[in-house]
Amino acid sequence: LRVRPDEEAVIRLFAETLYRSGKYQDAIQQVNAIVERDSPEKVDHLMFLARCHSEVDQHNMASQILQRVIPKLEEEARANPADRSLVEKELDAKALLAECIFERGDHQRAADMVNGSLGRDENHLPSLIAYSHIARSYCKVEDALRGLLKAVVLDRDNPRVRRLLAKVLKMDGGLDMLDSQLTMRPSSAAAFAFLATICKDHSAL
Repeated sequence: LRVRPDEEAVIRLFAETLYRSGKYQDAIQQVNAIVERDSPEKVDHLMFLARCHSEVDQHNMASQILQRVIPKLEEEARANPADRSLVEKELDAKALLAECIFERGDHQRAADMVNGSLGRDENHLPSLIAYSHIARSYCKVEDALRGLLKAVVLDRDNPRVRRLLAKVLKMDGGLDMLDSQLTMRPSSAAAFAFLATICKDHSAL
């Protein structure tokens, strides 16, 4: 950064390092600088900026950014239907927007958005996380657990999946619902041991 203080890629890498360290406001400051100066419409930077704002509960700001981004992503996905990565980016943005508008109180719109995304890709990880977060907020243990068990198969090391799963298992009926969704057989032992580790790591039970 000292050698190339104005280079976009260097600033973005520094911002990502700040994000991983939990310094979200500092990351916002860094990315804002390159967005305002060089890349006001660059989708990748805007998505990262929205994610940073959501981490510090600035859901209105994150929503505004995402509402700029999503039409561009939808247009790109329609123009290149064979490019799966473009669809993934579109669904990623919609999952984040759904969580933001849910936190702002627009619960039905958020649920509709997540269900629409899962209708297009039932294994889209951010949408499964958003679905489970919404279900947990409504104390729908079965729905939340169903989404999270799919999510943990897709990415067992995802820290948000692990935290959310531990919280759901701690809810009334969480363990009973887990028992009903996992058929006990010799091969289930490893799964139960893994889930126990998640609970221990997050002091849920």
